[in-house]
Amino acid sequence: MATVLAMRLNNEQAIVVADESTWHLGHIFGYRRTNYGDSLASLFSPEETERTGCSAIYSGVGFPSFHGDVVCRMKRELKSVSGKDAGNERGANKWLARKLHETFVSCHERTVDDNLRFAFGFGRHSLNSRSYEADGKSYEIGMEPVVAAARSIAAGSAHGNAFDRINSNYGFLLTRDRVNGVQGWYVGPKGRSIAFATPIATLGPGGSVASHLLTDFLQRRDLEKRREGFTLREGIYIAMKIATAIRFSTGKMGGYFQIMLLDGERGVREFLSHEAHLCGEIMRGHEWGFFPRKDAEELVCALLLDGESDETIEKEMFARASDSELLRRYLIGFKPTHAPSALAVDPPQEGGDVR
Repeated sequence: MATVLAMRLNNEQAIVVADESTWHLGHIFGYRRTNYGDSLASLFSPEETERTGCSAIYSGVGFPSFHGDVVCRMKRELKSVSGKDAGNERGANKWLARKLHETFVSCHERTVDDNLRFAFGFGRHSLNSRSYEADGKSYEIGMEPVVAAARSIAAGSAHGNAFDRINSNYGFLLTRDRVNGVQGWYVGPKGRSIAFATPIATLGPGGSVASHLLTDFLQRRDLEKRREGFTLREGIYIAMKIATAIRFSTGKMGGYFQIMLLDGERGVREFLSHEAHLCGEIMRGHEWGFFPRKDAEELVCALLLDGESDETIEKEMFARASDSELLRRYLIGFKPTHAPSALAVDPPQEGGDVR
């Protein structure tokens, strides 16, 4: 299960950050993490965004194949109705959230049916009617233990490795239209709700870490500033700082970061290659105390907004570090036991090792 972090920066801009980690094989074979997950997807092409003013980013945690199915079905749906309600006085956000929820539930119900048919030979509708047909004959489902077991699967109350594929899937939809601006929606098999009572939303591990760190930023801003929201540049810095802290504290994030920016009429921009990984390294160096916020923000935004190459920014990162060789060692895997931030919290004893 990956971690997904979404931030509404202001009425027109937002950022979503996720990682590639996927935990699988369950209790039977022992947990094993691989970094192949693809947790983010833009639902509109640039041409559709330009025409309709609509943008949407879907993200999910749980089984990657489930969310891949949701995205494929939703894109097919949007091909036939792209831009519906985008020009009216209410905008398209709620319509998109409703459609996404219908698609999510449809995929969930198909997964439940597949599991029931594999285990018992009948699906949800046959369970409700207590009968099913096979080879042209009708059979009554009369064994109460079978009915009880099937109902527990259908209701989502069955526990165990075999049911993780059904019950551990949750999604988040970030939408933008010309009427309502940016809005976010949690999506699950039992319902959907608007997310942004606060500027941040998380799926997977790390929600408490995100809330704590966001509070550190918000408590230093007066009410007028909070109403204005964050600029894109400072929002990128804050989101990457929080994502890096979650990676440090939970130990469940892996692989490259996946980053998507939702930027008003410009639509969605995606970063998932070396520049995304280098953003993570810059923020790790910043968290270890090798350079201040000003440098970290400039370096990350040079990659994501200004189009600088990762090779150029990597050299600049080491040039700005207070100890480039020590930073290099920590980034290749040495434990940061004597990083500047660690020494500030727990300074070495007199005459002790400073390295």
